[in-house]
Amino acid sequence: MTDCFEAVKACSVSGAILRKSEGESRVREINLQDVTAVGVCIAAAVVCGFLRGGEQRGGLDDLQLEPEDRPAQRRAALALVLTLALAWSGGACGTELAQGAEPGTPAKVSPPAWLYPVNPAHDIRPEPDPQAIRRVPGSAARYTNAQVDDLFIAPDWHPQEHGSAPAVVSRGRPPETYACGYCHRVTGAGAPENSHLAGLPAAYIRQQVEDMRTGARRSSHPGRIPQDYMAVVARSASDAEIDEAALWFAAQAPVANFRVVESHLAPSVHIEDWKLMADRPLRRAPLGHRLLELPDDPQDFTSRDTRARFTVYAPIGSVERGRLLAQHAGTTGCAACHGPRLQGMGSAPPLVGQSPSYLLRQLVDFGTGARHGPQAAAMIAVARALSMDDMIAAAAYAASLSPSTRSSAR
Repeated sequence: MTDCFEAVKACSVSGAILRKSEGESRVREINLQDVTAVGVCIAAAVVCGFLRGGEQRGGLDDLQLEPEDRPAQRRAALALVLTLALAWSGGACGTELAQGAEPGTPAKVSPPAWLYPVNPAHDIRPEPDPQAIRRVPGSAARYTNAQVDDLFIAPDWHPQEHGSAPAVVSRGRPPETYACGYCHRVTGAGAPENSHLAGLPAAYIRQQVEDMRTGARRSSHPGRIPQDYMAVVARSASDAEIDEAALWFAAQAPVANFRVVESHLAPSVHIEDWKLMADRPLRRAPLGHRLLELPDDPQDFTSRDTRARFTVYAPIGSVERGRLLAQHAGTTGCAACHGPRLQGMGSAPPLVGQSPSYLLRQLVDFGTGARHGPQAAAMIAVARALSMDDMIAAAAYAASLSPSTRSSAR
């Protein structure tokens, strides 16, 4: 039975029930596929044991095998077990992201709903008065609700903090080139539902817009309004407008407008306008295997204030685990391309100062193949080698770092 035991062990190892990472063993998430796969391994072991044991009980003689044929029969039994094991490791089993998948093979992933919030079919919230005035702390500016919700207006609450933004950033161009600053904010401060553009290399911004034009960069969850709006702008904006916006955002200083809290609990949430918001009154709920990025003041956030701040809730131990992943030697470590403190290096963009929710969605999108532009090959391979917990940890670690001003206008 020793041969059969070794085969079952190979089956378990090939399925990666236990992963070895940074000298630490940890149990992988168990799901229905795993249970099925374990059953396959056990069934294969029974077959192997029956055939192997038959030699001792006369069963092989009943099959009228000559003695010289018995080693071949044993090899056939072991081949059966290993074939089932390989079928499991390559197909039936797997984490949410296919571990070690070939770069050209789509990962087996179901994008988690909490990371891609979609508005409920029946939103019963009352419509705000469109003429009601909004204000934010530290600003003398005033905007109506209608202006804040206008796709061709980027509320500029603190104009003294920057120069005059290009027209495509501050007001866009009807009918389909929406103001870049409407979603990304006038200084590129961004929000959890989109990218922080401040300090990104201009060439990188241009390439991402081009990928959205061609369909090389999409979302793993089609039909979400933030991504659909961006696709419309990418197709409608002129090259000159894209260049203006890219140079503007690259020249803005990146800021970290969030803090990371590691906890087993987080506020319970609901969806508003394609974003997660904390329930009111505040209630606590188990965080589980999630990362939640929530505004500290919902009013400032929905007013599109560039000074709005966020709290990032991550599982306990995420930041340290992310640090180990980021500093890992070799091509899978974030620092290899993005720099030792993830502040960007060469054509690789900075990760610090970026929304961790956004970073997490991009890792998933690379893993699913939804994002596959000309510069995406390296990230596709990295994303498909990570579990969802790894991705959460990497995003939490990047969010824990402070960005520094970087000259990116190129």
